[in-house]
Amino acid sequence: MRTALFITCFLILCLESPLLLELRTSLYPPDIVITALIFIRIHSAFLPSLLFVFMLGLVKDSLTMGSPLGLYTEIYVLLLFLNELFIHRVNFNSSLSIVMVSFVYSTVASLLFFLFSLIFDSSFSNYGIIFDALLPSALLTSLCSPLFFYLFTWIGGRFRRRMGGREIIV
Repeated sequence: MRTALFITCFLILCLESPLLLELRTSLYPPDIVITALIFIRIHSAFLPSLLFVFMLGLVKDSLTMGSPLGLYTEIYVLLLFLNELFIHRVNFNSSLSIVMVSFVYSTVASLLFFLFSLIFDSSFSNYGIIFDALLPSALLTSLCSPLFFYLFTWIGGRFRRRMGGREIIV
């Protein structure tokens, strides 16, 4: 299931940038990696989830222009550690809890992006863009999260049946 989820997220991340530029909504992308880290942690142990989120963060870093390499990787790994606080306290069977947790994680990710850009990127000076896009991006991410959860569940189930329960990626 992790292999199918990784391939799905990779393809969506590859298509996301040109598609959002075409729709002229490039400032407010739904963050599929946040939804994927919640989903993979529900269905996997911590260490495979950490490896998965690290690799997906590197993919997002390589596809995102204008940010220091490793920035998104660090943000998503920190969000996975934050997820450990909620994993056993929140019932992720309802869409409302998925929406709320995704909203909080997206907001925290934007704030971490601001903090890390302030510390590590001396050439970045337009911080207003981060705060202008914080709420719309968090809302869009949270509203798309149940759809991504359904997509991940469907693809994971089809891939598991086809592979007979074996995994390619640890």
